[in-house]
Amino acid sequence: MISTRPSKPPRNDIRPDMQLIELKIADLRAPAHETRKLKEGHIREVANGIQALGFSVPVLVGKNNEIIDGLSAVKAAESLGLTSVPCVRIDHLSEPEQRVLHLAINRMTANGEWNLDALKLEFEEHPDGSPA
Repeated sequence: MISTRPSKPPRNDIRPDMQLIELKIADLRAPAHETRKLKEGHIREVANGIQALGFSVPVLVGKNNEIIDGLSAVKAAESLGLTSVPCVRIDHLSEPEQRVLHLAINRMTANGEWNLDALKLEFEEHPDGSPA
């Protein structure tokens, strides 16, 4: 018989308190392993987005200011001459859990699929007829 009971009890902090903070880029640490390769072209695209729309998605950082998600945004901000970036600290996770979260975020992003009909509407409905 297969047990439906989880091997570990559920987290009691499933909705932890999170606040937006500003951290100096010099104080941030890249993840221990580069699990996704950063390409200069992508960094430029992110920098262009920051210039056009502002820094709109905070960097996710864990204990010891290790970047969990947002390394490309940090590199882009640095290329624009910024010295600090908005961050959300995830300090309710252990370091191994932070590493799992880093991998999960990267994997979930790769699993997404475009809805081409909705994407076409976004382009058609943009005020000047071109993508942002």
